[in-house]
Amino acid sequence: MKHALIVGLGLSVFGVATADQCEEDYSQTLEVSESMPASMQQFFIDAQAGSLEIVGESGTDEMVAIGEACASSQKLLDKIRLESKSDSDGVSVYTDVPTSQGGWFGNVAYLHVKVRLPSRVFVSIEDSSGSIKVRDVSGLDVDDSSGSIDARSIMGPVSIIDSSGSLTLNRVEGDVRLNDGSGSITVKNVQGSVRIEDDGSGSIDIRKVRDNVIVEDDGSGSIRVSDVGGDFSVGSDGSGGIHYDDVMGSVSIPED
Repeated sequence: MKHALIVGLGLSVFGVATADQCEEDYSQTLEVSESMPASMQQFFIDAQAGSLEIVGESGTDEMVAIGEACASSQKLLDKIRLESKSDSDGVSVYTDVPTSQGGWFGNVAYLHVKVRLPSRVFVSIEDSSGSIKVRDVSGLDVDDSSGSIDARSIMGPVSIIDSSGSLTLNRVEGDVRLNDGSGSITVKNVQGSVRIEDDGSGSIDIRKVRDNVIVEDDGSGSIRVSDVGGDFSVGSDGSGGIHYDDVMGSVSIPED
């Protein structure tokens, strides 16, 4: 039997009872909100174990974050926190989740967070584990330890440091800069340039980029690039084939 405590207006904002998604015996829904007038252009979140979803909306001046806290015991559940604060530049959200310990009878705790905020806001994320989904914001900066990242309809630059997990970007209006440890990289429809500073392992698939595509260092995995308005270059490539077509500028890749 699940034990759920619903706090605030969690059901009305996202339209789904998030507690139903919890796989542990104990759950509760936490909510924080902050006003974000036009002078506030920055949003930061420090997310720990659990998934994160951020959606920008036009016509709103408020940030609402709703967390589904899940734990294997009431004691662990009571330690999970979701807090926010604001200053003249923007809003910050912080989570606190007890460290899980594996095993058949291990202690488990995580916090799934969904955020809605003005689409004009630049989003910065520090995340320890769990999937990340972001769409319809003015720019994005991510520092992530593990878990997949899916970002779409970003109206400005994107910078991501990711240790492990797949990475998908689609419809970016600014430049893209990536540093990836492991996992596939898929990038499409970029109105600036794409620079991959370091990729440890995993395939790279880049399509429809207005400016340059630069892969500085690739450890292993295939590289496929197509429909590039500028130059395409690969600095070093450990293993895996390099395939390209429809590159309008110059091409520079390592010799076999």
